[in-house]
Amino acid sequence: MSHTAYPIATTAYLLVDPYNDFLSEGGKVYPHIEPIAAQVGLLANTCIESTARYASELGYHVTLVRDATAAFRHEMMHAAHELNGPTFAHSIVDTRELLLALQQH
Repeated sequence: MSHTAYPIATTAYLLVDPYNDFLSEGGKVYPHIEPIAAQVGLLANTCIESTARYASELGYHVTLVRDATAAFRHEMMHAAHELNGPTFAHSIVDTRELLLALQQH
C-alpha cells in the first residue's frame, strides 16, 4: 500500500476496548471521552471489518492496524486483513508503522 499521511487537523481515532474497563461507561477514561466516543466490538472479521467498511463507504480514509485487533482463529484474522481489508481499507499497517506515520505530522 502507498505511504499514508495522517494530518492532525483531519485525523480521528477509533478506539476499541476489548475488556470494557477503559472506554465503556464507568471505565477509567469514559468521563473524558463520553461526548465524543462510540463503542464498537473487537473481532477483526466482524465488528472491526463492518465498521471500517461502512466508514469507507461514507468517504473516510480507513487504516486497519493488524496487531491492534483480534479474532478467534488465525483464519479469521487472515480474512480480515489479507482478503477483505484490501477491498475497502486505504492502508493496512501494524502499530509501529502507524505510530511512525502519526509522528510525521
